[in-house]
Amino acid sequence: MRKISAITVLLLICLPTVLSAFHIALAQEEPIKLLWDDAHDQYYSSSRFQTLFSSLREQGIEAEGSTANLTLSLLQNYSILVIANPRAELSLEEISAVSEFVKDGGALIILGDIQYDDRHYGQPDNLNAILEELGVADQVRFWGTNDNGDEIYDSIHYAGATFQPIVTKECFKPHVISVGIEEVVINSASLIVTNPDIIVATSDSDAYAMDTQGNRHASGYVPWLAALNVDKGKLIVCGSSKMFSDLAIYNVGTSFISYKDNMKLFFN
Repeated sequence: MRKISAITVLLLICLPTVLSAFHIALAQEEPIKLLWDDAHDQYYSSSRFQTLFSSLREQGIEAEGSTANLTLSLLQNYSILVIANPRAELSLEEISAVSEFVKDGGALIILGDIQYDDRHYGQPDNLNAILEELGVADQVRFWGTNDNGDEIYDSIHYAGATFQPIVTKECFKPHVISVGIEEVVINSASLIVTNPDIIVATSDSDAYAMDTQGNRHASGYVPWLAALNVDKGKLIVCGSSKMFSDLAIYNVGTSFISYKDNMKLFFN
């Protein structure tokens, strides 16, 4: 009995110290920090994602936009980098810094944009240059060029207009990004994916991708979301910037980010 009592007393003496050390360790954990690139003439700058930013901050994630050039010394201060359809090319030095950031363990989210008729919003060449430097362009890249990109349409399952396809859970593959996703709405360019293992989501069987000349170059289950590891880091490639923005869904009124699981998909 004396032995048990001694152990009990020892635990009572040590427990506060152990708990105190545990709480100090938790307090010292570095927060997740997200950098949104605003330095390359983006239409989809951080100012168009205020609802998303508010939710990120509520979850303890430090999120901010930056108009500074992308250097490794800058990127090393962050956990996640988001590049949303840069209309200006990244310099070779910036592309190299982004590549090194990812390969050293950072997470990169690349978001594209659509093209139709004479509206050449999407900049596939600018984004594919990053994928090439990362060494993954043979697995995933944005379809088309800066002069002739595309847009995904669905004439049956859509929200407000055929260029706003609804994508349900059946079109998501098993992946941590897909957990809990029931339905999202997109306005997206398509991806060329040669490695089926990295596809996270496609359109449904009714959808198709059409270029600026009106040519349908892909039909049914068109990829728009992919994810893969690059050395120590992670890469997410998505054809849509708008789906996470505060912009309103045409003919619906609510914002894209507020639609069903669009917000959840970004957090996943």
